[in-house]
Amino acid sequence: MCTRIFGCRSPLKEGGNSVRKEKSVAKYYAVSVGARTGVFMSWEECQKAVDGFSGAKFKKFHSLEEAEKFVYEDNDSKPIKEDLVDGYINAFVDGSYDASTGRYSGAAVILLGNNDIVELSKACKDDSSKLRNVAGELLGAELAIEYCKEHGISKLAIHHDYEGVGAWADDAWKAKLPETKAYRNYVFDRREVLDIKFIKVKGHSGNEYNNRADYLAGKALSV
Repeated sequence: MCTRIFGCRSPLKEGGNSVRKEKSVAKYYAVSVGARTGVFMSWEECQKAVDGFSGAKFKKFHSLEEAEKFVYEDNDSKPIKEDLVDGYINAFVDGSYDASTGRYSGAAVILLGNNDIVELSKACKDDSSKLRNVAGELLGAELAIEYCKEHGISKLAIHHDYEGVGAWADDAWKAKLPETKAYRNYVFDRREVLDIKFIKVKGHSGNEYNNRADYLAGKALSV
């Protein structure tokens, strides 16, 4: 298991010799659910990983071993590789809604392979706003689909935590509202040139890319 420790610093040196500082109690900030997960060496870095993230889970420890356990062993999410669909471009999507403004947002984190990642987000206010967060979930899927269409990608696996994203597209749920009918028909049309799979994932489960999509959707509403 490779542990990500952020903000680790090398010993200070002066004149070629290490400078011994007064011994202090080490602090490790562990984030198991957040925009970034792992072990951080400062509260400032930890705060960046959890600030504004719904459902964030984090805790301070004085032992690296305990911090690692909090991040990895106490987290019931599966390793990311087990979630991916071989032979497909994998995208993680999510949505958000701001009741105070009536705006909704969608986001997509698209894994292109070779460690290349595309992040997309968009906020809107229109007739779909009445669907609140659901409108954002559907928008996130549409962002991923449009990116693949524009870049000649033929196979896309969409990972989503709201069941309707896949259920309406696959006719497992009957689309009754004009907005859900439009979404269903949109996916149907795109499937003429794009092989699209939908995979339901557990929300706020520690999946790094699902968490990232959630964070981007929320951030889009603050712009």
